[in-house]
Amino acid sequence: MGIPLRALIIEDSEDDTLLLVRELQRGGYDVTFERIETAGAMTAALDNRQWDIVLADHTMPHFSGTDALRLLREKGFDIPFIFVSGTIGEDTAVAAMRSGANDYILKGNLKRLIPAIERELREAEVRQERRRAEERLTKMDECFLGFGPDPHENINRLVALCGELLGAACALYNRLESGLLYSAGQWHTPPDYNPVDMPEGHICYDVIRHGGEDILVVRNLSRSHYAETDPNVIRYRLQTYIGFPVKCGGISIGSLCVVYQKDFEPGSEDRKALGAIAAAIGVEERRRQAEEDLRKSEERFKRLVESVTNYIYTVEIQDGKTASTKHGPGCVAVTGYTSEEYGADPYLWYRMVHEGDREAVIEQADKALSGEAVKSLEHRIIHKDGTIRWVRNTQVPRYDQEGHLIAYDGLVEEITGRKEMEQQLKEYSEHLEEMVGKRTKELEDANNELHLLNKELDLRRAEAEEAKLSAEAATRAKSDFLANMSHELRTPLNSIIGFAEIIQDRLFGEINEKQQEYVVYIHSSGKHLLNLINDILDLSKVESGKMELELCGFPLTDILNASMAMLKEKAMKHDIKLGIEIEPDADMTIEADERKLKQIMFNLLSNAVKFTPDGGSVIVQVRKVPPDFIEISVTDTGIGIAPENIQKLFKEFSQIESPYTKQYEGTGLGLALTERLVELHGGKIWVESEFGKGSKFTFTIPVKQHKKSEPVMGVKGKGEKVTVTGKCALVIDDDPKTLEVVNRALDAEGYNVLVASSARDGLEAAKRDLPDLIVLDLMMPDISGFDVADILHLDKKTADIPIMVLTAMDLSSEDKKRLEGRVKHIAEKGGLTREKFMDEVKRVLEK
Repeated sequence: MGIPLRALIIEDSEDDTLLLVRELQRGGYDVTFERIETAGAMTAALDNRQWDIVLADHTMPHFSGTDALRLLREKGFDIPFIFVSGTIGEDTAVAAMRSGANDYILKGNLKRLIPAIERELREAEVRQERRRAEERLTKMDECFLGFGPDPHENINRLVALCGELLGAACALYNRLESGLLYSAGQWHTPPDYNPVDMPEGHICYDVIRHGGEDILVVRNLSRSHYAETDPNVIRYRLQTYIGFPVKCGGISIGSLCVVYQKDFEPGSEDRKALGAIAAAIGVEERRRQAEEDLRKSEERFKRLVESVTNYIYTVEIQDGKTASTKHGPGCVAVTGYTSEEYGADPYLWYRMVHEGDREAVIEQADKALSGEAVKSLEHRIIHKDGTIRWVRNTQVPRYDQEGHLIAYDGLVEEITGRKEMEQQLKEYSEHLEEMVGKRTKELEDANNELHLLNKELDLRRAEAEEAKLSAEAATRAKSDFLANMSHELRTPLNSIIGFAEIIQDRLFGEINEKQQEYVVYIHSSGKHLLNLINDILDLSKVESGKMELELCGFPLTDILNASMAMLKEKAMKHDIKLGIEIEPDADMTIEADERKLKQIMFNLLSNAVKFTPDGGSVIVQVRKVPPDFIEISVTDTGIGIAPENIQKLFKEFSQIESPYTKQYEGTGLGLALTERLVELHGGKIWVESEFGKGSKFTFTIPVKQHKKSEPVMGVKGKGEKVTVTGKCALVIDDDPKTLEVVNRALDAEGYNVLVASSARDGLEAAKRDLPDLIVLDLMMPDISGFDVADILHLDKKTADIPIMVLTAMDLSSEDKKRLEGRVKHIAEKGGLTREKFMDEVKRVLEK
């Protein structure tokens, strides 16, 4: 099943429309489309249905693509719009992009269609997500600014905000209280929902118990174990649950959750919103807890005041002066002194009063003696044990029948506990006010910073988008150039090398010594030029990010020995000693790209041999280094490198200027490509050298890579029969030189050869003659080799004929995957000798 795609196609040609739909289907889309040709039809299509993409021809008899783009934008739709036209000038294309088109593609180059659609759909999704994030931020700001003094009301507002932002069926804030799960905040809960229940088995209880900082998402609830433990899952037909713990003082006390009666996968913005709202509820819970603590403190203070010990005393008055004082038995509990001690020492009470409060106490006594009404006085006393206590002293005058003051009775109440609580309450209130003010300031600063960050993010996104578009345009141009150059350069080189080999092998008669010498020059020069082209293309592929590793496991020693073997003959000619030293723990199987590792070793070894004088030595050393890397070094006794020239080694087309290098050929690409290939494996390369004494190149690569699936290596007319002497082979290629070279190679080995200079002729010959083997090019003017392989595979008569691709294309992993199951082998033009080509043919026929 493909990816659903709703495409509105503005096109006057039904055939071109079907080609577009076929290309979309090949790109993995399950297409629902409508073709329209007029403005009225487009208006109706936009009003009645939703579309993911609009594909429009530029010029039509009754309606133009430019008019369609203007109509789409006037109606306010943010739908990606791509021109797909047969011909379109550069000025017209630029004008279309300026008027709002997202891209333009030529009908003859539909391979760009799928990447362009994928890119525009991703960018449209980013724009929609940004709008949703802005709307969410606005709603959250409105909610926070509307908070009142009641934490319970604020929590309910936050729960409602959570349900709205995440588009849920209902939202809940469940809190653990006295061993029960209690819904402290609800939004859109059913009328029969039970807000209090035992916690065990409920999803929210698991969220609270686990705590942490992770959001819990449970989909397919009806098939999970919660369908049996949480009664709400089946009762309300819930399918998705999303919950996050609410913390107070670092302790998980509740769970904020949203539930759905459908399958729902939260996005990153959904998760952020849920976490932010849960944090805000935690702030309100802390405020509620502080208010609850304050209420409990006031109740405790009240109880303490009510339980304060008190006692009664009497002061007898004669002639306006104190005659005697009597203290009740409760005085011991308050002051520590007995009533007898007070009776024995008339001035004990005065001395017991704290020095700082004596003046106020004397003033109260004087007023009482003068007959004035006296208010209660709170003052400090020094207890018998030396501690300072607070008391409340209340005096009531007593008069005789003539109205003379004869005594006053007093009540002493100890209020030390209340005074301490008042002081603590004052300090706590001041601290709480300070913390609330500080937290409010932090929230305001965070909100301001969030707004600034959003503005900065929008600016950076705009800059990144502009840079991305520029980079993509440059990459597309570079990729197109490389694809064309790969074919245009390798195809003639293949002919040069192939004909040179035919002449060298004397298939058409003997040649003289001078002709042999020149043919060798032609063949070696062609191979040198092909290697140069391959290096340039490989380097460009790495830099553009299009080169991929084809990973497999293999013994490391096999690659090293094979690389040494390639240079053994050249080293022997110059009496250069080749050696290899492998530490025991490095003699192992590694996981890497075997061909690219062999290329790295060949480049380093060939440089070492090239720049080492006769009689010198080249040594390869291998060891395992932490944490899990292989280190390989190539050490030579060659001409060495001056310190100021080392930085030039790994630069493209850079050769060191020295008297020694004039005699050596090269392009300066080998080490640059080697460095890129090492880095592609996740390793690094460096050099140590002493001028005139030799160099040591060292690189590391991981023992194992993140393995990717390896695509099957496979592929990309009027048949003309040759004398039948063996198995029949059909060669399909539009290049006559390639046809000639391959024909001669196959004919020399006894194959009956059919040649076809076009894809159509090749298809006819394949179906008519049913050959034993098909050699196929990929880039042909009428039908591509990819389509030829598809057609042959779908036909029962030709489906089992083995196909070998011979191409100058630089194939991507997508190209190879497309050929998977269609072809048996892929070979590069110019990359094989005639002998190796025939070996590959035999292997294909044996599979």
